Amino acid sequence: MLLVVSGRWHKTLPNEPPVTPGWELAFSLVAGKRVEGEHCSMLLAYKPVRFEDFATDEMVEAASRLDIERCIELAMEKFLQAPEELVELDSFPHQVAAAAVLSTHKIVKALIRGESATFSKPLRLTPLEILRAVYSKPEGGALELRLNAGPATWSMIKASASLQGFKPEDGLALLNGDEAKKAELLNLLKVKNSHS
Repeated sequence: MLLVVSGRWHKTLPNEPPVTPGWELAFSLVAGKRVEGEHCSMLLAYKPVRFEDFATDEMVEAASRLDIERCIELAMEKFLQAPEELVELDSFPHQVAAAAVLSTHKIVKALIRGESATFSKPLRLTPLEILRAVYSKPEGGALELRLNAGPATWSMIKASASLQGFKPEDGLALLNGDEAKKAELLNLLKVKNSHS
């Protein structure tokens, strides 16, 4: 089940604050000096594809002939046809919460330039490293974070989109590496997710 995370830069709306009030210190850790008049949303795209989805008669027949090329072709077709769920997090506190959830998984950084891409080894990134990657603007390309994630992870990220009462000082502590604050937030999201 593939989850792709990226940043989407766009012009700020009239009267839109540069960052959620009170979160300026936490935001400066991530973005430093932001580009005036621009805002970065965190876009998450999820394809819930399971092994069983690939176990078609055609796939079994191709595998029995050891036709690896056809197996890969069929797998890619199935993957491309799978429905995609999207969540866009525009609010910085929600982005911090989602980054905390993502930091519990190994993530691959994909640098995409035109038709080619380079991939890192799977890495366990901190919430701060995740957000810095989302906010980065590579020369002549785009950076995506990719991971295999189950429905529970996806549900917790969706729960972060409606998180209320997440304090700026807690977000700042989390971005500075406070594992207790991260555990507290993850528990809060689990509880929130179980009630939705």
